Amino acid sequence: MRTIDEEKRNKIVQAVFDIVTEEGLAGLAFSKIAKRVKVSTATAYVYFENKEDMISKIYIDVKQLFDEGLKESIEQGTTMRERLFHCVFHFVRRFCEHPREANFVLALQDNPEYLSEEATKVAEYYTKPMLVLYEEALSQRLLKAQNVSEINAFLFAPILWLMKEYDLQKKPYSADDFKPLIWVSVDSILNNR
Repeated sequence: MRTIDEEKRNKIVQAVFDIVTEEGLAGLAFSKIAKRVKVSTATAYVYFENKEDMISKIYIDVKQLFDEGLKESIEQGTTMRERLFHCVFHFVRRFCEHPREANFVLALQDNPEYLSEEATKVAEYYTKPMLVLYEEALSQRLLKAQNVSEINAFLFAPILWLMKEYDLQKKPYSADDFKPLIWVSVDSILNNR
């Protein structure tokens, strides 16, 4: 059995991010990854069983990276408005710090069929602090939205759209640039605003 070389695995993961950015998830193939990393196609099988396993394991790693500290971020706020702001800002900060990983996660949100059932369950576990916050807001009837999908549309769609626009314009940005828009998004979903 071949030994695990973490540096080589990391190069494979980086190649996955590159290919997804350039060609989408459908463009991912072990042969393309191997060519970019300059290893044999069989090398990828040392780290991953198949394409679904590879995508799912990388997704779990990225979700863990993005969701780490989420609960603490949310707890920085005292009101529901502030807690929602800190929740969204947490993810905006992560997306700005890790844009290639963010692109990978967003591609999978549009194509969940590439993920294993286990990866989906693990991702839900990592996102639990956000879901608990949403449930609390919904139970108190504080939101105009009625479910998680609607809440995410109110809170994240404007920010993701603006990030994409900045990327197309090759305009640099930081998480702080999005604070005013985050407040507008939060205010747009609250019933009392």
